Amino acid sequence: MANTRQHQVHEQKLEQLVQFMPFYIVEYGDNKLDIRSPSTLLNYVLDYKLFLEWQIAEGIADQENIMNIPLLVLEKLKLIEAHSFIMTANLTSIKMSC
Repeated sequence: MANTRQHQVHEQKLEQLVQFMPFYIVEYGDNKLDIRSPSTLLNYVLDYKLFLEWQIAEGIADQENIMNIPLLVLEKLKLIEAHSFIMTANLTSIKMSC
């Protein structure tokens, strides 16, 4: 699907980044490859990375790296915690693609 130089670069960055992602994010990306550009998927995965790192920093997830955060942590995430991430991102000027 990489039809431009930028898409090719983003595809390479995406391939490198997913090596450090939990299986469920890798599966999500794999399922979207046919309908999303590498640039879009890269931005999604970067957003997931920020979110998972934030969960570790806030003590929501007690794993040492994001690859080991189980899906159960997301399943049990409280709405107030999700809102807290969005507020933190807005206050610290973190640019998210969503």
